[in-house]
Amino acid sequence: MSLHVRLISSRHKCFHNMSADSFECLKSGTMLRNDLFCFEALLDSDKDCRIRLNLISELAPYTRVFRIESVHVALPTYEQNTDSDYLNNKQPGLYPDLMLPYVPGDFLELKAGQALSVWLEIHTPEDLPAGEYPVTVSVNGASAQSLAHASLSLDVIPAVLPEQRLIYTQWLHCDCLATYYHVEPFSDTHWQIVENFVRAAAENGVNMLLMPLFTPPLDTAVGGERPTVQLVGVTYDTAAKTYAFDFRLVDRWLSMCERCGIRYHEATHLFTQWGAEHAPKIMATVDGVYKRIFGWETDSLSEEYLSFVKQFLAAFKAYLRGRGLLEKTMFHLSDEPNSEHLERYKKLREALAEGLEGCTCGDALSNYEFYKTGAVQRPIVAIDHIEPFLSHHTPHLWGYQCCSQHQKVSNRFIAMPMNRTRMIGIQLFKYRLEGFLQWGCNFYYSQYSARELNPYECNDGGGWVPAGDAFSLYPGPDGIPYPSLHMLAFTQALYDLRAFELLASLTSHEETVALTDGMAGSPITFTDYPREEDFAERVRETVNRRIGSLCARKP
Repeated sequence: MSLHVRLISSRHKCFHNMSADSFECLKSGTMLRNDLFCFEALLDSDKDCRIRLNLISELAPYTRVFRIESVHVALPTYEQNTDSDYLNNKQPGLYPDLMLPYVPGDFLELKAGQALSVWLEIHTPEDLPAGEYPVTVSVNGASAQSLAHASLSLDVIPAVLPEQRLIYTQWLHCDCLATYYHVEPFSDTHWQIVENFVRAAAENGVNMLLMPLFTPPLDTAVGGERPTVQLVGVTYDTAAKTYAFDFRLVDRWLSMCERCGIRYHEATHLFTQWGAEHAPKIMATVDGVYKRIFGWETDSLSEEYLSFVKQFLAAFKAYLRGRGLLEKTMFHLSDEPNSEHLERYKKLREALAEGLEGCTCGDALSNYEFYKTGAVQRPIVAIDHIEPFLSHHTPHLWGYQCCSQHQKVSNRFIAMPMNRTRMIGIQLFKYRLEGFLQWGCNFYYSQYSARELNPYECNDGGGWVPAGDAFSLYPGPDGIPYPSLHMLAFTQALYDLRAFELLASLTSHEETVALTDGMAGSPITFTDYPREEDFAERVRETVNRRIGSLCARKP
């Protein structure tokens, strides 16, 4: 039997028809303390066999291992108006993406003629001694005989990576979890599942979470409903025409967030998506009956609904102040308004001016003229439309990605190269964005939430969005999520961002940008950047070495 194992860079997405010897060996690498270093072990054999992997290193206690599985991709990207920087010539087929946890020593099935890729990620603690650490991946047969091994040397630099400054939210869809796992929303089982997903998201850089105060009015067909996931209890007094609000479930939500490391919060949108024309679904107890009191039939400018919103905002702001969280909470009116919605949006903003006073308000939009009117306080801008906002030095600028960012810019589709996804770290640093949003942490429905989908069989929203856009976490058994390769590429970008910020603190922002632009050979923008598969990785290695040299000069 001929079996090969080769340690390779994490910049590769390895297809089953590739062989280990077609990749360059990874012999060394660098990382900081409180840092993440990822690499892959690629195996192939000329015969079917059962093998075990073992990691031999002082860093083994800080290492997680995943087996990379391929998933079927029917829609790699849109056919029209896209570019060529995609894998496999943008053809449908099997793409590596699903990350299944592997315990070293367990059996792996290796199929003859098919490459098997194993992902290893090392998380260093802050107090790890600096120095060179050998890392060896050993392959043993079913009867424990040694079949192959490969090694690299990892240089841990004596500098601590700072905490993430960027505010990053990836929308968690609690109803999708209730639907997929067949549990009652906000039952004890559902709470545990939600916490598992929140914890996984936080481990990958999410530090702001969308709070379903009311069922989020997102991706919902006009006249349709998503399953009710409403944290706020509402009681309506018909005689006094007043509302009482119960925040006990919000208490539980915020306690969960604190346990998981979530530092910032988003209140659900107060009006429907794409125009703010209607109220979201609001459930309340009226004369002892629990029922829907607002929804698609409710005009957003109606006096009755605006009265409800004003009373809610007064109560919720007082609640947040009591918890010291008002300044760490973002409020939304409506997602992705455009110029034809400006008049209504402005009326709503003016109607709620008093209620939203002292609050941070932001919405996703891509029209600078819309922003110029002052209707939106914090613009969250699609990165392929962000240039006018950058050229006007817009304060508190955020960026976002969704299905529409499929040409020129970075995104996290399954069919995109790892370098393309990872480039966002350099861009976020250069342009000093305050925050970043992506809409699909775990959206397991079709377009407009019309039907449930199995994410293991369909990863494109039923042919609606490029594969990988709708979710980054796969729903694993027992309510424990599995990460995705396209998510981990973005996670690496967030660690890159933190390293750039550390170097800038030791030198300057301008000098660090000059380094990255110099390596690119021209100024990096959101649409123009090197497409070589190793570029982002080379930049990070250079930055690490630069940090190491500066730290070595300190007394």
